[in-house]
Amino acid sequence: MKLAELLPKNAIVIDLKSADKKGAIKELASTFKDAYGFKTAKITAITGKIMDREKQGTTGVGGGVAVPHAKIEGIDGICGAFGKSAAGIDFSAIDGEPVNLIFLVIAPPDKQQDYLETIKRISIVIRKPNVCKFLKQIKTVNEVIELLAEMDDLVK
Repeated sequence: MKLAELLPKNAIVIDLKSADKKGAIKELASTFKDAYGFKTAKITAITGKIMDREKQGTTGVGGGVAVPHAKIEGIDGICGAFGKSAAGIDFSAIDGEPVNLIFLVIAPPDKQQDYLETIKRISIVIRKPNVCKFLKQIKTVNEVIELLAEMDDLVK
């Protein structure tokens, strides 16, 4: 799945308000209400599952990026959200640096291959020269979509 397709416009938060990991995850998961029609109980479950996953090991991959993810029962397909924090958030990232860019991904348990391919695609895109630098400077949702669409075209 291409990243520009994974992220509906109303699941992109250009200015995350949360100052900590749990708050940021909850803030991004909350976008799933409008973006995917999820109920509050589902959003609470998503936040809990992702926090449980974080206890197994950080999803702060370094370079100011985190990719929190989890498998969630009762959803039809892969869902994603993106958030940007100017201040940075402590995600216990592998490089010890705060996280400014968060790609949140959830998938049903029966979509394991698609789930792994999506995480892989994010990993490839964020390692392209200057992508994270540009994402950190972006000011609008449309700019996020445009940049990710350009990067999607470079990933096989």
